[in-house]
Amino acid sequence: MRQIPCAFVSCLLLPGPLLTAQQRNNAGFGGAYLTAALDPTTGNPGSVGIAVDPGTGNILVSARSASTPPHRIFRLDGRTGALLGSFLQDPAHDGSPWGQRDLETDGANFFGGSEVGVTGFSISGAVVTQVQALNGPRTFSPPIAGAALTALGGVVRGLCWDRAANGGNGAFYGINGTGPLVQFDVQGNVLSTHPAPPGVNWQGFGLALDPVTGNLWVNGDALTGELLEIQRPSFTATGRRIAVSPAGAPGGLSGASNVQNHHEPWPTSFVLAALTQSTGLPGDSDRVSLHRVHLLPNRRGWDEIVLQNAVDGRPLDTATKSYGAGSTLDVRLADPTGTRTGQPAWLFWNVLGAARTDSYTPLGLILPGAGTMWEHRTLNQISTTPSSFVYTSSYTVGQTVRERLPASYPVCAGDIIRVQGIHVEPQHPQVFMSTNEAIFVADAACGITVYASGGNSFNANTTAGFFGVDHHANSRHGRITRVTLSLIGMAAPNDTLVFDLDQIGMADRFDGGNAQALGCRGTYRLACDALCGLDYAFAGNHRTACHQVAENGGFTFTAAHYDAVNGTTKDLTWRFSTFDPGRRFEFSVDTDFGRGISGADMAGIAVTVDTTLSGTLQGVLADDPTDPLRSYVQFQ
Repeated sequence: MRQIPCAFVSCLLLPGPLLTAQQRNNAGFGGAYLTAALDPTTGNPGSVGIAVDPGTGNILVSARSASTPPHRIFRLDGRTGALLGSFLQDPAHDGSPWGQRDLETDGANFFGGSEVGVTGFSISGAVVTQVQALNGPRTFSPPIAGAALTALGGVVRGLCWDRAANGGNGAFYGINGTGPLVQFDVQGNVLSTHPAPPGVNWQGFGLALDPVTGNLWVNGDALTGELLEIQRPSFTATGRRIAVSPAGAPGGLSGASNVQNHHEPWPTSFVLAALTQSTGLPGDSDRVSLHRVHLLPNRRGWDEIVLQNAVDGRPLDTATKSYGAGSTLDVRLADPTGTRTGQPAWLFWNVLGAARTDSYTPLGLILPGAGTMWEHRTLNQISTTPSSFVYTSSYTVGQTVRERLPASYPVCAGDIIRVQGIHVEPQHPQVFMSTNEAIFVADAACGITVYASGGNSFNANTTAGFFGVDHHANSRHGRITRVTLSLIGMAAPNDTLVFDLDQIGMADRFDGGNAQALGCRGTYRLACDALCGLDYAFAGNHRTACHQVAENGGFTFTAAHYDAVNGTTKDLTWRFSTFDPGRRFEFSVDTDFGRGISGADMAGIAVTVDTTLSGTLQGVLADDPTDPLRSYVQFQ
């Protein structure tokens, strides 16, 4: 690998597109190999169970019927999450409102439980009555219920199969919400029960068995939704957790495939397949995600070197961090075992557009025959999409690296800085092993926000306008030269909406502009018209009878859409000379008709902003999901 000859600061200042989506960590212990929304894919909200076909890597998801049973099993591609097909669940579960919950595989067939107990099915949906155990196949009469179903409180939510348990005859583990783990045989006899360990508040909707350690994983924590590891045979909590992001209600859990190219171009020792149920918020969906646990056969995932991060001297850990202008970014490669501290390591920094894009790294370009570099996704000179990056050879495991962003570095909400490390790992087939990713996401407001806010457009508040244009201090757009709000062409019922220019009583009338006479003063708040250099000298500005020489409203409109009798218009345009970043233009203008008078009722207004660096920006006011009285458009 060759070093890019530039300092950290100069690399950070490389231009790149703005960011709107948070990058996920998809490397290292717990890294997400796949996250896919289910509702738009299957068209069937209400997915609960998950299993992975070890022969193909395809993902099986159980989902309740959107209307009445029978319920269905959907089959998805293990690399992309794309829908491959579906089939009906066993009719034995038609009486259940949700059908089969968590799914499990014995390596050949699949199993799922509900209020009626556990049944089995093949990859084509046919009913099966055998499960593969260490001592050979065990025959059962479906559904498996009896004392086991009673011990589980009448429903099997989480389910996994241990082929070596019960003297090699195999046994299931089941769980139901906050109830105990129940071990039972294929006849439904209870073999053991285990309540939640001290300090654990599980909400068991999914179970999986780690074949490397023999431990169990539960989906998930009742408060955080994290996946929890349970030690066997003591059935105590190990304290190891895997965060499922974005968070939601727990669903099914299962082991995924460890075969090369089933999920990623490299093999693994153990991957978890988790299902997270929708939060119910608009636009949310049930989701499947694949989380890597162990990569190498002889090294546990949690014993790998970990890349930790922090901002402004706060404690280091692996969580995503928020940063702002002038922040100090800390990263450290930490060895949980302590045996590799001081060894050489390398860090890769991606910023702006490079941080937004995942890309496999073809290590074969510098190590012929090596193929894709396992779990390495930072964009760099040898990535499949080459990009500039920061690379240094001076770091060592255990060293904290501190980089301070220059005060002049423009920071915009959602901007990502992504860091990943590599180090020497003799057990790795490629010798070089990649760490998890450290993610920094900017939280500073930026760009230009145009908004309508409040309960009534007839606004007499002298310190806050109903409409506003906020040019944030970190804007990259240069100076604003012109702003237009247009009601022309709005959809019903806002097709009748108009700006009422001469309505008095708003401290005082909008079309007063720079007039000084009482009863004719304008509604530009806190002298923002002067601060932003509103162009009162423009020849086409609207003037009323109350204006004296050189006084006017400070705005123009399209003559064809002006109603002189009622003093209303369908569009407004302002021009500015000093509307620089860090300044706000705020005013009140009464509106009539349309769907209402709140800020949210202004959704659909077309906005055009002309700038010196970004040209013309166009958008439409939309509902603010965090404020029922506001609509806005953000130009980042």
